Amino acid sequence: MSFKTLEDAENFYYRYAGRTGFSVRKSTTSSNSQGITRRSLVCSKQGKSNAIIPTSSNSFIKK
Repeated sequence: MSFKTLEDAENFYYRYAGRTGFSVRKSTTSSNSQGITRRSLVCSKQGKSNAIIPTSSNSFIKK
């Protein structure tokens, strides 16, 4: 499958993910002087989150 633009490819994948029940996030992007050469879209649950979630007023857990 091929797309004319990066935005067309992303829109297709986001719609597909929504219809099949998962969410997507951008993982990595490679570029050069001419612009973006590669972008990885992954399931939003893939990999480790770097979110810091407060557990109380003065302590935090890094997930």
